[in-house]
Amino acid sequence: MTMHERATVYIPLIAAGRDVQQQATESSDVSSRFVEVYADTYYLNEVSADITEADKAKRQQQAIQERKAIDKYWDRVSAPLRQHGALLYQSGCVAANAIRKIGFQRKASALFQWMQPHAAVESKRLHAASAWAPSEGRSAELGLALALAASICRRQRDIIIVTGALSTLDNEQEAQTRYRAEDCKVHPVSALPQKLRFIQQQIELGAFHDLGTHRQIKLIIPTHYRDQQRTLPTQQLSEISWLEQHGVKVVCVDWLSEALSAIDATTAHLLIYDRLAQAAASTLIFFSAIFLILQMWQNAPVTMSFLSVNPDSLTAEPFELCIVDQRQFPQQINKSLLLPTLSSDSIIAWRAKIGNTHSFDARLNALLGFKGYFITLIVVSESSPVMIESIKTEHASHALRVIPGNSYEGWIKLNGQAETNALIILAQRTLEFDANQLRQQFAQRFPASSQLSSAIQTVNLDAAMDFFKSLAPGALVYPFITLQENSKCLL
Repeated sequence: MTMHERATVYIPLIAAGRDVQQQATESSDVSSRFVEVYADTYYLNEVSADITEADKAKRQQQAIQERKAIDKYWDRVSAPLRQHGALLYQSGCVAANAIRKIGFQRKASALFQWMQPHAAVESKRLHAASAWAPSEGRSAELGLALALAASICRRQRDIIIVTGALSTLDNEQEAQTRYRAEDCKVHPVSALPQKLRFIQQQIELGAFHDLGTHRQIKLIIPTHYRDQQRTLPTQQLSEISWLEQHGVKVVCVDWLSEALSAIDATTAHLLIYDRLAQAAASTLIFFSAIFLILQMWQNAPVTMSFLSVNPDSLTAEPFELCIVDQRQFPQQINKSLLLPTLSSDSIIAWRAKIGNTHSFDARLNALLGFKGYFITLIVVSESSPVMIESIKTEHASHALRVIPGNSYEGWIKLNGQAETNALIILAQRTLEFDANQLRQQFAQRFPASSQLSSAIQTVNLDAAMDFFKSLAPGALVYPFITLQENSKCLL
């Protein structure tokens, strides 16, 4: 990973007790320098064809460090810093804990991070790009925190130079301004004037010229610095004016949240687990939508209507089928008190249109081969057992299916009882009707129907019709009365 691909922060280090001007005149190695720190994502030691041998070696080394950190109970985010010394590792632990405490905003699509709020932090590892030398103390803590935050949020448009110490200790609540429940105080550091002069000198020497002419230098420092036993305001330093005049944006902060806002690192970037969670959620939503659409389609009303077998002489309703001298002919059913009335031993017949030729189901039939509606026939009576018949194709055992817009014709001989009845035709799309199951459902809903007496009316016919109509999206009902009289076919 190159410097431009990773979130890098530069921390100025000044050797304790030596001024930068003094060091510049010495011929020996200069102790003052920038230390580059950054955070990158921890990858498992996986074998893949699209990674280089160097990447494989790096991941193997990461896996070794990770196992060691787990065994020794190290902070795994800061564990790689141990190779540079205990002081830098301690600063990394403070920085990581500060970022854990302050947290980040999460995108609505970051599903995994909503479930695991610290996942973005725990997926990162802090590193120093060069050897570390002793500094004046904890001045690397703020820089390490910003490097971690910049990597989590993928914000690295500027050249960031940082110095400052952090505190996550809740017992430092000496006053309201000293403590925030979800923030960390930025503390003063020593040798700040020397660090500013060092930064000034490096800019004059073109230290950051190779990093790009369109990138701004941001300097993040505490609002106060420590000078021996005194704490003084940073803005009084003349070096700040010089830096600002030369294009450096100097940001003085009291709280870590202010530093994060300064580098625009407030919203965590999506993790690979977020994208996997998105894919899983999208898949679940897709199949749920398909399921809901299928349910809606299954339960969508099926239009049904009776047709006339002879429009010139018969209305569009069931008819009495007469058989005389081996000849069949239809006859209009008479009405008594507005209800059709038949002889109890006659034959009732019908022609019914199922569905519509211009419906969505008809388009499915044309495009996807939808085979049509399943049909069942029910005759329910007040004082006779219910009759339920699943309609089969002629000379076949499988259920009849009616193409949308086509008609279904049938007949049934009545049971010889004088009573009020209802002829019911049900239609549904995807499942064959189970006659036994329908009988069980009817018996549970109307327990008295299993103990019917010819002398006592025990079934509420209106309730029975409503019950059967609720079982399927298509229902066609024809109530009628049977009487103990001769068939009208002979008249």
